[in-house]
Amino acid sequence: MNNEQEMPKPGIGIFYGFMFVVGTGLLLLVPIATTPGPAEQGWWTQPAFMPLLSLLLIALAATYLCFQHFRSTRSAAESADDSSLADELIQWIKPFEFFVYYIVYIWLLGLIGYFLSSLLFILVLSWRIGLRSPRWMLTGFLFSIVLIAMFRWALGIWVPQAELYALFPKDIRIFLMNNF
Repeated sequence: MNNEQEMPKPGIGIFYGFMFVVGTGLLLLVPIATTPGPAEQGWWTQPAFMPLLSLLLIALAATYLCFQHFRSTRSAAESADDSSLADELIQWIKPFEFFVYYIVYIWLLGLIGYFLSSLLFILVLSWRIGLRSPRWMLTGFLFSIVLIAMFRWALGIWVPQAELYALFPKDIRIFLMNNF
């Protein structure tokens, strides 16, 4: 049986702190975001009552959990590695990289078209997560074709034409606008 105290994960404290900040911020906005209802119906029927109660509980619970976490972190700090917080923060920031990929994908839709931007998006994501073999790149390409077939032809979902299509002769441009 291990009697050593295990070091709590720093990300949990960050999450509790984030919930405290968000809960408190929204709690402060309740008077601005709601208007009072008829006073004769009672204070419990006011539009601000349930949001106020819920956000107050979130802020109080997050405060309590945050202090508990930091107290347990401080008591186990002598056996902890200082780089654990930095490593945990990096793990929390990684999803933003994929969010940036998605924003670039949306931006490219109007420039190079649905097919090419989807193909690039799928191939870049495949490459980024480590699926770099020709087999996976071919799979990404085929998936892009299936995606086009599903959305453009089967479901009839059309996105705006790309600026790239204006560079082609009229017949090719019309074909690209109708199919890709």
